[in-house]
Amino acid sequence: MILRFLIFIIISHLVQASPLRIVGSDLLRDVIKESSLSQLNREVSVTLDGSSLALEDIKSNNADIAIIALPQDISPPADNLESVTFAFQIVVIAVSASNPLEEISLNQIASIYSVNQKLDITNWGAIGLTGAWQGRNISINSVSNAPGVGLELIKYTVLKNAIMKPLIKYWDNPNELVNYLSNDLSAIAVLPSIPNDNSIKVLSLSKKDGEYSFSPTLENISFGDYPIRMPFYLVYNKDRKVELNSIFKILYSNEIADKILLSNLNPLPESVRKQRLEEY
Repeated sequence: MILRFLIFIIISHLVQASPLRIVGSDLLRDVIKESSLSQLNREVSVTLDGSSLALEDIKSNNADIAIIALPQDISPPADNLESVTFAFQIVVIAVSASNPLEEISLNQIASIYSVNQKLDITNWGAIGLTGAWQGRNISINSVSNAPGVGLELIKYTVLKNAIMKPLIKYWDNPNELVNYLSNDLSAIAVLPSIPNDNSIKVLSLSKKDGEYSFSPTLENISFGDYPIRMPFYLVYNKDRKVELNSIFKILYSNEIADKILLSNLNPLPESVRKQRLEEY
């Protein structure tokens, strides 16, 4: 009995002595750093080389925690692994603040940005604007993939891999696109985050024509009401949940949430994070 206890103590010590291995999406490199986890009484190894590699590592037991991004219609891994949401990437649809439009549906976005749709929207009157706006052509713009996966996200969730219109103007620098948008009343744009600019209006989105629309608040994003989003999941072995509690408390802290926002991503709402922290 004593021998078994000693063996248990030795194994526990070795486990604690080994580095805690965190792998994940390269979009989180400015969020999850070894220096951010220095309060842990344990060595930490952070490797953020992409979700695909991280998923393989966690499945093959070559990592303790994986932070992976998955399209919202793809389920995270199961079996002996447990997954919980950690953050979200979104894109927003924006116009000039002078534009009277307040909301737009996914079908309307698809009809503006892609070909071979049932309705080809080329002017603001086709979305319901009247008066001087009715015959005004829409100037179509989008970020490129330079800042992340924003363009691919809207292709996947809204356009369903349809062919993009050739008239779309692509921008590598989101700030330059925001500046252009503020000066072109006819423009619409896909942006990777909510711009901090009063001359820009972010439109509320509805999943279908005529349905209630939702703005990109943290609550609407987290609960799935805002439709253009991609979740990031914490993935770990469910048998090790108690052992990993200390790292979860750091990952759901206000400090990490602030870093997520600075990286143009979206953390869970504070109320949801508090609930998670109570569980841990």
